[in-house]
Amino acid sequence: MASPTSPAIWLPSLKVRQLQRLASLTGILSSGAKSILIERLYQNLHVSIQQPVHNVNQEECSIDDKKTASILSIDMGIRNLAFAHLVVPAGHAGRTKSGEFKPPILKAWYRLAVPSFVSNSDRALNFNLDDEMRPKKKITKDRKSLPLNGPDASSGCDSTHVPGNGDGNKVKQKESFAPKVYAAHAYTLMSSLLATYKPTHVLIERQRFRSGGGSAVPEWTIRVGVFEGMLYAVLRAMQQERKGEIANIVVQGVEPQRVLRYWIDHEEGLDLPPKGKLMGSSPTPNVSKKLSSNVDSTSSTGTGDHLGINLGDDGQIHEVVKAYLKKWKKLKGGKLSTKRTSGATTDNSQTLEIEKLDDLADCLLQGITWLEWQNTLQNVARHGFDVVSSKMGD
Repeated sequence: MASPTSPAIWLPSLKVRQLQRLASLTGILSSGAKSILIERLYQNLHVSIQQPVHNVNQEECSIDDKKTASILSIDMGIRNLAFAHLVVPAGHAGRTKSGEFKPPILKAWYRLAVPSFVSNSDRALNFNLDDEMRPKKKITKDRKSLPLNGPDASSGCDSTHVPGNGDGNKVKQKESFAPKVYAAHAYTLMSSLLATYKPTHVLIERQRFRSGGGSAVPEWTIRVGVFEGMLYAVLRAMQQERKGEIANIVVQGVEPQRVLRYWIDHEEGLDLPPKGKLMGSSPTPNVSKKLSSNVDSTSSTGTGDHLGINLGDDGQIHEVVKAYLKKWKKLKGGKLSTKRTSGATTDNSQTLEIEKLDDLADCLLQGITWLEWQNTLQNVARHGFDVVSSKMGD
């Protein structure tokens, strides 16, 4: 006889709205008829309490609590690709007595322009040396990065300088987006990320070919979508050819709208943009504010029901986080406190500047949200419906 906490017992008794709510709380697709929702939830809840499996058709994959989880969360882009590296230690070091994750350790948090990064092979395997990977300590007028507004919005990335016609001047050559060029970019980037951070899980932001109410999908959106597919192809080829630990990496696509819906459902006063507006990958400003509260929190439990974030020992990650918080708070002053895992210090964080916050926020929010989904999945699978009943509504 099945245990009363078994999903097979209580899932059929839930209303469709409750099933959809549970799907939202666990990052699972919430559309479909009741029978489809029940089957989808049951499969994911069942997997979450088993040893991790590596099934490309499985929507979620749990974390093995006997091994350290190294999570690489990527926010897609070409000129503004961002990633966060989060680590959950194995065993009791990474979990509470009840089995939930403790706040993960943020080891790296960077934004880069892919063409600029891969153009220097000497730096390809050392992220800390690349100028695009961190805020500049001294920002000059000609080096200051600009927000991405379209294909030609970022200086230094949309063209290459080539020799002129003998007069000593240089002319600009339009940047190539040929598939063979970006296939090489995808390989260099993923090889560098895997070698540097040795992830067990890679989370990649899913792209949506949205038109924003227009008659056509913007060309830049298509370019990023193609590059996204190349990253998956490169990862799959590496897993098939190299075997070993790389073969066991879990590659997971994350839909931005599920992340956004999760936070909106959790917080009062957060609303989706009006229907018909551009529904991009970025969380709303209020959701980003919640994220900054978690980064700035000295509490090991974060804010509310959400995970907090601990910082790694590398002084540079403290510089980046403080620069992010300083930018977010718009120089309002006040003490910026971040919990460290050790006594790492930094003495020049006040000189750093970050021009673009949303990509950094998105990749970190994606990683934290995915961990919270795993928490909920494992809690519900082990203890039954009661652990989330207060959040389900009628």
